[in-house]
Amino acid sequence: MTIRGMPDAQPIHPVELDGFWMDQTPVTNADYAKFVEATKYVTVAEKPPEAKDFPDALPKPLASDLVAGSCCFSPPKGPVPLTNAYAWWKYVKGANWRHPEGPTVT
Repeated sequence: MTIRGMPDAQPIHPVELDGFWMDQTPVTNADYAKFVEATKYVTVAEKPPEAKDFPDALPKPLASDLVAGSCCFSPPKGPVPLTNAYAWWKYVKGANWRHPEGPTVT
């Protein structure tokens, strides 16, 4: 199987992971906001992508593809093949932990 349009996700292959720890309690957005304020941490979704990492993106100043954001769940209106992740997810410019559905959704 290949993932169309995602050459950096190739080749698809099985992976085994060692055990890992998870917190016993959930982290709220308020908790995370305190962490961000204290450490000045910036998530990947808040950083504009760099052109060197995406050679097929439009060149500047047309680089509208190189905008910070994140993939957001987008349920399809009807049945879709379960092998097509693009049917369930869409890239939303400006989406991040502060704006999980994008900057225009409140």
